[in-house]
Amino acid sequence: MFNSSVLDVAIGLIFVYLILGLMCTTVNEWLAQLFKTRAATLKEGIRRLLHAPPDGTYLIRPVDINVVALAKRFNNSSDKLTLAVGPFDAALQSSLDQFQKALTERPDTQSPGDLATAMADKLSAALSRPALNQSIDDSKVTPETRAEIAKQPKGNDLLRVNRALLSEAYPDEITSLSDSFYNHPLIKSLARPGKHPSYVPSKTFALTLLDIFAKGQAVAGTGEQGLAQIKASIANLPDSDVKKSLQALLINGSDSVEKVEAKLEGWFNDSMDRVSGWYKNRVQVWTVVIASLVTILVNADTIQIAQKLMINPALRDKIVADAKTANASTAGQTAPTLTEQQKDDLSSFTGWTQEFRIFHHLDACADPSLRGASLAEADCRAESDQQIKANPNPKFVAAWNSDSFPGMSLFSGIAFPWLWTVVPTHLAGWILTAIAASLGAPFWFDTLNKFMNVRAAGTSPTEKGSDKSKL
Repeated sequence: MFNSSVLDVAIGLIFVYLILGLMCTTVNEWLAQLFKTRAATLKEGIRRLLHAPPDGTYLIRPVDINVVALAKRFNNSSDKLTLAVGPFDAALQSSLDQFQKALTERPDTQSPGDLATAMADKLSAALSRPALNQSIDDSKVTPETRAEIAKQPKGNDLLRVNRALLSEAYPDEITSLSDSFYNHPLIKSLARPGKHPSYVPSKTFALTLLDIFAKGQAVAGTGEQGLAQIKASIANLPDSDVKKSLQALLINGSDSVEKVEAKLEGWFNDSMDRVSGWYKNRVQVWTVVIASLVTILVNADTIQIAQKLMINPALRDKIVADAKTANASTAGQTAPTLTEQQKDDLSSFTGWTQEFRIFHHLDACADPSLRGASLAEADCRAESDQQIKANPNPKFVAAWNSDSFPGMSLFSGIAFPWLWTVVPTHLAGWILTAIAASLGAPFWFDTLNKFMNVRAAGTSPTEKGSDKSKL
């Protein structure tokens, strides 16, 4: 076997990095569950894919409204929505009257662009009203949205809830594909009530869109008729980038509903690759922060750990043996877990015992009632342990030899000189450890496996004297 001490030190360091990486992974998972980062990132990706405004921008845009249906409603002076967002200025009222007259003469009349913008602005202005639900017909609003309204949201949360309120109350006039998507039963079934799913299968995405296009009705007739029905539904969407994208998907090779479904799945999967990249980038930032905090919290100094491994063969052999056991026991796992033995191994290299002893040295020397008036503070700090033992005050000797956690004394005047002594000693080692731990447990697990294979290369000592002719 290749049994170099340097290789064993490297294996020991990798094993420590693996343990720290597992700790960082665990904390990352806790934070992801606490802040629902996966669900939030997926929601933002789907909203952008379906041409909704980015998260945090809860407005109603011209592309989110059916101009014809909304203009008809706004021309009804007794309608609840009209009363809620009105009164209209003379210019908007004149545009509504002219458009309604044009529709009477020609039902296919295109609405002027400024009319859609003016109506969208009116609706967006109403989103900041706390009691908007009391002014409109909310018979179609879901229980989840009603529950959120009951919490009396404020700020962006109020805009978000009122945006959902209007789109649910008036689905024919105010809508967006992303709102319809997340309000669909297939998507709601993937998460708890009032929450968004952290994972959406591509087939579920495609089926949901097809059902939205069919307005909840089964695709009727032959395959060609069903395909024509889907194309007509897409053509009726408001002019937007998502409408152009969907129409582009149907240009070539989409001669059946099944092929349309497959193309929608592929479109979703391609977009989710980018969303995965967003999530990994965000998580990496948190991982670096967590790795730095964990490194300092446990005082994992790469340089000191390597020194301990190099000068202590017994400790080095123990860590290599534990690393070999961990490598064998987790060979078939993608996410190894932190064992009690690994925690004990980590404590062999880390901890603040020596640093707390330095703190108590400084603290004891700073108190003249302990060190004695005849001994200057600077001379006290320079004395050796043997000289300290000769001090006639047993309380001073006890304080000097203490390595316990200082508690609130850490916030005393001793803290700065103590940090000035400790931090420069560990800073380089902490930086190396934090960088290594931020690479994650899977990276170090694979690296440990490779190093253990290198260490095991060659003929073992038990095989050297064996009879090679007997196989």
